Amino acid sequence: MVIITTAGCAGMRSMAASDSRYGTNCIMLNLWHDAKFHLEKAVKNNPNNIFACNNLGVVYEYFGDNEAAKCFYEKAISIFVENAKTQDRKGTETQGKEEKWKEKDTETQRKNGKSSSSTRTFADSCYQNLKGLMEETGQTEVSSLSQIMPQGTVSVSKKILSKRVEIQKKLPSILNMDGINKVELLVLLADKKTEEITKKIVEAFKEKVQEESSFYINEEILQEINEVSSIAKDKPLSIIHYPLSLSLQNHEAIIDLCNDYDVQGLFVIEIIEFNDDRTNMATTKSRYSEEERRYIYYDVPSINRKITLKMRFCFLEAKTGNLLWDKKYDISKIKEYPVKDEEKIPLYDMELFENLCNEPSSSFMAATKPQYKYSKRQVLMER
Repeated sequence: MVIITTAGCAGMRSMAASDSRYGTNCIMLNLWHDAKFHLEKAVKNNPNNIFACNNLGVVYEYFGDNEAAKCFYEKAISIFVENAKTQDRKGTETQGKEEKWKEKDTETQRKNGKSSSSTRTFADSCYQNLKGLMEETGQTEVSSLSQIMPQGTVSVSKKILSKRVEIQKKLPSILNMDGINKVELLVLLADKKTEEITKKIVEAFKEKVQEESSFYINEEILQEINEVSSIAKDKPLSIIHYPLSLSLQNHEAIIDLCNDYDVQGLFVIEIIEFNDDRTNMATTKSRYSEEERRYIYYDVPSINRKITLKMRFCFLEAKTGNLLWDKKYDISKIKEYPVKDEEKIPLYDMELFENLCNEPSSSFMAATKPQYKYSKRQVLMER
């Protein structure tokens, strides 16, 4: 009976080692689901497999389960500590002096992602993984490895292979836009002088946002209303003229209107200043004359147009009135027109206006998309 039991245990350990190796190879091939399946199986068959525990921690961290990853890194370290204590109790000799924990991989090896043979212990790789996870998640700083390890038991009897892998982690977006699809747009002006040009800027802005998102923005938004408090509930959201000092502090009427129109979000564009400056220029060009056998220089007239837009761009969650996004922009764009007469310059140059809207629209849309970061972790390779 003892022989059968021993053989059975040995068979389980052999299966665990096989699953551990296969799961580790899956990590190297970015087959993370397969790696999870086989490493979980390896740990189930042999809970004290330090390779499987550490590498399963890497896999769980890849899938965003930081607590499970932390547990397996700690378990891998504890397995080594227990093994070291067992060796001490049995009076086995250690390998002498304490080894340094720094990696001996060259910078070239790191860049190429090559496996390296180092004299660091199993515990060091697991410890570095645990430390990196704790630092990134802002948890309590982990004790130093020298505090974790028993005195004098800091090395192992064989070298190990390890490989550094990069884990792509999906982070929450800065702005949570779940459930927000139908939105309205409100334009705030200090005076009526720039209203027509503002309509074209808003049109360009809408194009940019709707290109990069699934938002539907009402097309009929540009109607003149005198006061915020007098917004008619039978009209769509509009351009509103009022002193800039009013800002968005008193927006109850706006929120009520959003509720009436059943919209989930509200863009607010506040035009603070708009300038359109034009400068006559002459660019000197040359051509070679075969007849005269010399270069002939001549001036080409042009007009340099500089548009400056100072604006405040906000986004409100309509039902709650929470201001999710609030930024000010001071944007300048220059375009040269190869003409002499200003009347030939299009007043509403949509290409120029779209360039004005690139920065505010792109920064907002980037905030609504998932963020990613990359973490480097050590995977233990069994020989």
